[in-house]
Amino acid sequence: MSWIPHLVAELGMSFGISLSQLIVDNPEPLLSGISELDESLNVGFQSRSIYEIYGPPGIGKTKFGIQLVNNGLSRNSGQDHVLWIETHRCIPWNLVKNEEEEEEEDKIKRFSKVRLNKFTQLLIFFQNLLKEERDPYQLIIIDGFSQTICDHIQILRNRGMDEKQIHNVKCNHLILLFTWMTKYTHSKRSTIILLDDCMNTSYQQLDLHSFEDDFEMVDDGSNFFVRSTMSNNNNNNNNGSTATSFSSSPPSASSRDRAFGGRGRRRNIQVLKSALVANSAMGAKDFKWEIFLKCRIGFFWNWKEETLRADNFSKTHRRQFDRCRLAIVFDPHDERAKTLSDSRERGRKRGIDQVDMQNKIIKFDYNTEEGVFESVNNASVPLLLSFKRPSAMTSTPTMESTSQCSSTVQHIPDDQATTAMEWEMDEIVHDSEEE
Repeated sequence: MSWIPHLVAELGMSFGISLSQLIVDNPEPLLSGISELDESLNVGFQSRSIYEIYGPPGIGKTKFGIQLVNNGLSRNSGQDHVLWIETHRCIPWNLVKNEEEEEEEDKIKRFSKVRLNKFTQLLIFFQNLLKEERDPYQLIIIDGFSQTICDHIQILRNRGMDEKQIHNVKCNHLILLFTWMTKYTHSKRSTIILLDDCMNTSYQQLDLHSFEDDFEMVDDGSNFFVRSTMSNNNNNNNNGSTATSFSSSPPSASSRDRAFGGRGRRRNIQVLKSALVANSAMGAKDFKWEIFLKCRIGFFWNWKEETLRADNFSKTHRRQFDRCRLAIVFDPHDERAKTLSDSRERGRKRGIDQVDMQNKIIKFDYNTEEGVFESVNNASVPLLLSFKRPSAMTSTPTMESTSQCSSTVQHIPDDQATTAMEWEMDEIVHDSEEE
């Protein structure tokens, strides 16, 4: 085993860092302010890592990024430097805290922002940033990174490239850019966070699988909520039990027929994925650049359980309930995630194989009085995904029990209580085309 130190040293040199840095340096993680999210990320956002945060419009990605900026500027006794990269919209500077004048001036000195809205600009910027002799940025946030990539893909399409060529070029270009980002994060002990949009893939005909397939959304006209798939038999068999099973078929012709309601018309269902994956260059080789991401976090809307219960029992004002947000944390480096797609494929053919994968779901919301995101009590819920045969489809608007891609979601509440509320929720789901 004497070759291991030499291998580690070679890997360190390839990213521009020494062996001593790899072994000794262990910077303090960046806290988000959402306790359950920090816990699921191993005490916060780690240095020498790239994270992706994505979600629908208005979910609060930019506000969350600004909260990370404030926490980053306050970390390490106010010694850290932060860089915000604007792509298509300006950062609302007034949201950066300025409690005292002296503290505000110090933050301005350690906070930088730059506008880069082209892929080549980002690539050249990180190449030059690595060579600069200046104080390194401990935190870099790129707001709207996915939009820059989508614009770059559109330029390739305008040049006459076919879909296969565009997908290969997109993967190669992202690998190149992420390589330079990784070199910077490792050599400067930095953290890079990408704030991305999400896109609807319900119209995609590609037989591709990723963890986002397990979450199916509905559009209520302004925001995206959750629609799950649940067997009518499960409703009858599981009533009064401590666990509820939800299942659906893979994204095949049968599932697309169900999306049209079996009547040849589109139902109001959105399947949301990160815009880095779900774009016109979507393909089977995205895993080649996804390995550069330490973790992917999806932000989605959900209903607060206590208001759902009240509305269900009172049968009045069923659509006037309160909302909260969900963060779904997925680790693409988990061994269970690496084998999930293969296991699903084998399961479809055999009907017997099962694979369990656990993602962390965190409920959180925006505290308007404090101006920060914070956890909702009893917010952390495990999500178990396992393969089962497809079954019939009904609706329940809870993110804890959502499933879209040949998988079963089992939600076991902390109090081990399953109420009639779970079977009444169908009345709350808003489907504008059926009303």
